[in-house]
Amino acid sequence: MNLEAYFNRIGFSRAARADLSTLNALMSAHVRAVPFENLDIYSERGVSANVEDIYDKIVTRGRGGWCYEMNGLFEWVLKEIGFDVQPLSAGVRRATMGDDALGNHLCLQVTLDQPYLVDVGFGSSQLYALPFTEEITKHKPIQIALAQIENGFWRLHEGGPGSAVSYDFKPGWCDENLLSKSHDWQVSEPRSIFRKTLIAKLRRDDDYLEMRGRIFETRKPGWKDTTLLETPEQAASILEDVFGLAEPNLQRLWPMICKRHNQMFPHAEDGRLA
Repeated sequence: MNLEAYFNRIGFSRAARADLSTLNALMSAHVRAVPFENLDIYSERGVSANVEDIYDKIVTRGRGGWCYEMNGLFEWVLKEIGFDVQPLSAGVRRATMGDDALGNHLCLQVTLDQPYLVDVGFGSSQLYALPFTEEITKHKPIQIALAQIENGFWRLHEGGPGSAVSYDFKPGWCDENLLSKSHDWQVSEPRSIFRKTLIAKLRRDDDYLEMRGRIFETRKPGWKDTTLLETPEQAASILEDVFGLAEPNLQRLWPMICKRHNQMFPHAEDGRLA
């Protein structure tokens, strides 16, 4: 770990101390500099769970990553600074999938004056650390709600209370074997959402930028703009100009991207959004 190289990657220039101010500044800088993306998985290049390989991908080669990569690297960074940090085995959509979902998401617990939820790998939605308290917080233009549920679990709702986009976690609980198995399943299984849909997300100031297949969306507080990408060249331009990513196989992947779009929007005229 070369902390200076990581700080340069995310544009972090202040003194790094193991305190809440530094933690929040690092989170904000990370999600504005490192895109959440699944290009390697979607292109079937595979990904490594080794944190040194993740460092090389994100810091040295300037790429992004998904939850295991983003939070895996961030955990290493925080430990190097001196934070008390541990991984958590979370479950995205456990509300509907049950305990089978546990391990399909990696997030972090950082203990300072109290334990905090830290997550730079859930689509870049969280901007700052969240104490384990039932409350609604603003991460413009996204609202996040934390709620305590049964058996010691907590549920994070992205989009506000009751949102279907959620994950569950239990403070202090991590099963490394479960995380490893779920990581490998999501990389290799055709039913995995990361194999089905090309995804890239990034924050820029108060803008939340998202490319999901043929759809590119810019969200601001109280405003949203949606563009349907018509050609692989247009998609490649968005990936490079907005997210700083290059995908050499986009021409080959384009028919698969279009097929998935038609499955998601079967009644849209000429493939456009309804």
